[in-house]
Amino acid sequence: MYTQKKQSLTIIVRATGEATTQVLVNQLELQLTAHDCLYVLDKEECFEDKLKRGFELAVREGKDFTVFIDADILIRRHALKKIKKLITKLEATDLGFGLRLWDRFYERPKFRGLHVYRTVLLEKAISAVPAPNLELRPESFTKQKLKEVGHAWRNDLSYYVAGIHDFYQKAEDVYYKFLVRSKRSEQDLKELKQKFRLAYDTDFKIALQGIEDGEKMTDVTNNKYLYKNNNRFKNLNLNLYYKKQSIDWIVLKKLIKYYYFNRLFWKSI
Repeated sequence: MYTQKKQSLTIIVRATGEATTQVLVNQLELQLTAHDCLYVLDKEECFEDKLKRGFELAVREGKDFTVFIDADILIRRHALKKIKKLITKLEATDLGFGLRLWDRFYERPKFRGLHVYRTVLLEKAISAVPAPNLELRPESFTKQKLKEVGHAWRNDLSYYVAGIHDFYQKAEDVYYKFLVRSKRSEQDLKELKQKFRLAYDTDFKIALQGIEDGEKMTDVTNNKYLYKNNNRFKNLNLNLYYKKQSIDWIVLKKLIKYYYFNRLFWKSI
C-alpha cells in the first residue's frame, strides 16, 4: 500500500493554449515537494496523442503515482496534499481516481480533467488508448479497458472539490468545448440549453452557440486545432482573465450556495 511516507508525484498539465495554463502551473509549483516533478504538455496534437504521450512520460519518470490536470482547471491551496492522502485509500489493483471540480457551466461539482493514476499500470493503459477520432471519450474508454482486466477507476474515494473548471477561458475554447459536448453529453443538452438561454453571461451564450452548431454536425473530433480557422469566436476577447482570487474562497462560496451546509458540504471542503 502507498503510504504518506512515500509521497512523491509526477504532475502533468495537459494544455492546448488555455488562458489559465500559466496560473495553474504557478499554483502547482507552490504545492510541489522536493520529490515531486512537474511537466507541461502543450504541443498542438489531438487528445489521444497527448493522452498517450502523457502516459509514456509518466512511465519514464517512474514515480508511484501520476496526476494529470487539464489546463482549464485551477486548484485549491492544498489540493496536492489532499491527493496524497487519498492515494492511501486505494486498493493495490486500482488504476486510480478522479476528483470533483466546481464546473462553471454546470454550476455544480463534476468530475473533470483531474486524474490520479497508479503509474505502474500505465504501460497497460498506453496500449488501450484508442486511435484518433474513434471515441468521443478516449480517456474514459481507456479506463474502461483497464477495468475489464481488473483495474478499477475509483470516483468514490472523496466528495472533496479540488478546484474550479472552465472559469476564465477564451471564447474560442468555450465554443469548441460545447461543440464537442453536443455529441459527448447528449443527455445534458436540454438542461444546458435552457440554462444558457436564460443567462446574461457572454461565455454562456457562446456555449449555447457551440451546442447548437454541434447539433447540426454529423460528428465532432477531439482535436480543437482542426476547428481553429473555422471558430467563429477566435477573435473575441471575453475579458475573463484570472485576477489572483482565492480558489478556496470561490469554491467555498459556491458550495455554501449549492449545499446549504448539509453533510455533503462538509465532505466537499
